[in-house]
Amino acid sequence: MIAFKVEADINKLQIESFRKELKTTREPNDFITAASYCVQNNIELDQALAWMDRGIYFRVMGRKTFLTLNTKAEILIKLNRIEEAKKILDEALPLGTDMREVHYYARNFLNAGLNDIAFKYYKANYDRYPNQMTTHVGLAATDKLKTKAPEVIVVMVTIYDDSDLVFNSLKADAAGYITKNSNYQQLLSALSEIASGGAPMSGKIAKMVIESFHINHQSPLSKREAQILELVATGKTFSQISEQLFIARETTKTHVRNIYRKLEVSC
Repeated sequence: MIAFKVEADINKLQIESFRKELKTTREPNDFITAASYCVQNNIELDQALAWMDRGIYFRVMGRKTFLTLNTKAEILIKLNRIEEAKKILDEALPLGTDMREVHYYARNFLNAGLNDIAFKYYKANYDRYPNQMTTHVGLAATDKLKTKAPEVIVVMVTIYDDSDLVFNSLKADAAGYITKNSNYQQLLSALSEIASGGAPMSGKIAKMVIESFHINHQSPLSKREAQILELVATGKTFSQISEQLFIARETTKTHVRNIYRKLEVSC
């Protein structure tokens, strides 16, 4: 047997394939697929822009939609043509009727450091769907909020206890998450905890976190953090946990803050 090595430029081959496919009249989604590939791999951005112009403006099958316009804007952002991108996004936003699609793009803009664009998308999504948990989380997530009011601390108090919504809230920089079935004293305690720099977590939420992390050797939590989380899940207060573990209350609070921080990374 003779061993031999075959090398190929996958990106180059893929682009050539797109070029052949897109020579004929195609649906806008085909142009989105090709252009998105270029954006994700940071290649052939000028070609991607030309494809999206065809997908949007071509007289036969071109269409201005939320997705086609946002894809073009993403390319312009990659090319550092931010002002042009903003004009396209202003045109796209009124067309965004799918709550999850708008939220997805808003989060991408936030991750890219485009806080003003992200805030505009989150706010429009909230105005359109004010009773949806996703839009509340999105609006709370923006650094724009912190820029305008850096003293604001976000704590979610809600009827929802779906694990995805919980973790999205925590990743969106909420400082705590309390379910509305908590009693009056528990809510007051949570607010007091927030005011003193803590990170309140109800027992039900702690159980979700435990199930998510599957407290084992692969968990990002330390042994002490896992121990504290399990005690929170039983309904114990920070003071009770501190007494049981013979540690300072401030230490318990620090551990809980670390749990939240690790949630942002791991969920």
